[in-house]
Amino acid sequence: MGGDVDEEISDLKIEGGIVPRTYDRRTFLTHSAATVGGVAMAGTVVDSILADVAGASTVGVGSGSPVRGGTLTVGLTSDTTSPSTFSGQTGKLDSNGFCVSNAIFDTIFLVNAAATGVLPNLGLSAAPSNNYQTWTIQLRQGVQFHDGTSFTAQSVVDNYTAAKNNATVGTAIAPLLHDVQVGGNSHEVIYHVKLPWVTFPYYLAEQQIAYMAGSAMFANGYSGAPIGTGPFRAANLGSSSNWIVGNQSTWVANTNYWRNDANGKNLPYLGKLIFKVLVDPATRLSALRSGSIGMGIFTDGQSIKSIEGGISVGGKKVAFIDDRNSIRQPSMNCLIVNVQGKTEFTGVAGGVNPSTLKWQSGYIAPMTDLRIRQAFAHSLNTASYLKTVDSNIGAVSNGIFRTSSAYYKNPNYPAYNASTAKALVAAYKKDHPTWNGKIALNYVSGSKTATTGFSFVAGALKPAGITVVPNPMTQSTLINNCITKTYDVATWSQFGGIFPDLNYVWWDKGNLANFAGLADDTVQNAMENALGSTTVSAQIGYWQTVNSEFAAQLPYIWLDETVSCWAANAKVSNWNNAHASGSASGAVNATTACFNPSGGSIRWDEIWA
Repeated sequence: MGGDVDEEISDLKIEGGIVPRTYDRRTFLTHSAATVGGVAMAGTVVDSILADVAGASTVGVGSGSPVRGGTLTVGLTSDTTSPSTFSGQTGKLDSNGFCVSNAIFDTIFLVNAAATGVLPNLGLSAAPSNNYQTWTIQLRQGVQFHDGTSFTAQSVVDNYTAAKNNATVGTAIAPLLHDVQVGGNSHEVIYHVKLPWVTFPYYLAEQQIAYMAGSAMFANGYSGAPIGTGPFRAANLGSSSNWIVGNQSTWVANTNYWRNDANGKNLPYLGKLIFKVLVDPATRLSALRSGSIGMGIFTDGQSIKSIEGGISVGGKKVAFIDDRNSIRQPSMNCLIVNVQGKTEFTGVAGGVNPSTLKWQSGYIAPMTDLRIRQAFAHSLNTASYLKTVDSNIGAVSNGIFRTSSAYYKNPNYPAYNASTAKALVAAYKKDHPTWNGKIALNYVSGSKTATTGFSFVAGALKPAGITVVPNPMTQSTLINNCITKTYDVATWSQFGGIFPDLNYVWWDKGNLANFAGLADDTVQNAMENALGSTTVSAQIGYWQTVNSEFAAQLPYIWLDETVSCWAANAKVSNWNNAHASGSASGAVNATTACFNPSGGSIRWDEIWA
């Protein structure tokens, strides 16, 4: 469970050579009808500011000959709940899930380094028809899953069927995908989408259902390890014992991996990859300092500030990059609000009977009232939050777009005003005299940063007359509660990506994936028009409408940008230098730079230690 622009529309072909990794610092404005393998494919707006990486482009880029073998241990922040169901079709992937997926599975396409088009991966080409509602995908031949079965068009159909039948993923994709069918041969697949969708191929590069799993995983009662076509595999596919949930998972090199490096040598370079779950960022940073992990992902300001200040392992400085100036629109830290407020089962909210964990008769959660949501927004000084919780790393947020984005227009989000917040709460209490003033806030347990964030929110709401009750839990439980809408308010980070189009499912009215539950016709109509629009100005206008409506209805209380920082000790090489394989001819040599890292996820096959 994650684009900016020119008025001109031009063809953007699959690149055959390495994309330069040094850019001018400027707003990148491109709108294109992109091509994959020479077949026209719609593109759209590339969001944000390109980083001036002239001096930093060598960070994480290897020099000299790759070293084969060795083990890399990576510190992540969360874990799955069930290894045997871990896939893009049957799992619930956060950014950590995408990291693990990049080791086990391959996506149909990849995004190029400039985020202006897609590149071949398991898919070789894409051709739209029927007003962008039919997409014909040519697939790569000769690829095998970890269990020895062949990747074919039927594999893609099996993945879609598993996703469609999954209680969570199925409801997320239902508004967009009509069906997926085998085409004219065993390596041609046809996607039928429900709306005109000009950026659809990016969906097959960036979203979780783009990751192709072996069909054996979808058999009833499957209890083995995940099966993909990716660079790493479980040592024993018949067992999930390599994955100790909440602790770590271990993966060995897939010696039959289909991709080669630019010189024709088989990938991956590493012999073993270990993902270590370290929820608390201070613990993760300590593990990086001690050398017990070689790499780590950090999204809290305090750790990033420490890394920026310079830390060393074995006398050598840790290398790092972050995405503050990424081409990719960042995810936003926020409080997600259950605007329906009728199906909660947490024992700490004001309207729940603790003995039965069911709603009191006739209870309606206060967060369903716009006045209380406005009180939250007016109570939170985001500049103070950024300083207190995130050590001034990043920037404050008032919507789904950073202010440097071509999509950005002031959405008129409620300004910090403690007096206004207090008056709104008083007006609500007058209409609801039996309300005890309590609202439960779900946040991740075991993280000092999350606890600090809770304390800040609770302290800010107290003067307004709201008691924010702590409800800590594992991240997987927090996500599941949001999916089932069994919460009042929860800490959240989401809505980044190459294009805003990829966030459609999270805001589609009536969709289970719309975790806030806001069923808004203004948002719905604007999104549908944005997906089908082929002009940049129209796309921008529609998404600005969405952002303004969120500021008016407040399903999200915005805080600040999520900054993702990857840090690695000096023994880890080439972790910021991923490539796609050749062209649509079917070549398998990795010669063309692709977008990496992508938010909080990273690719693993070209890393050596």
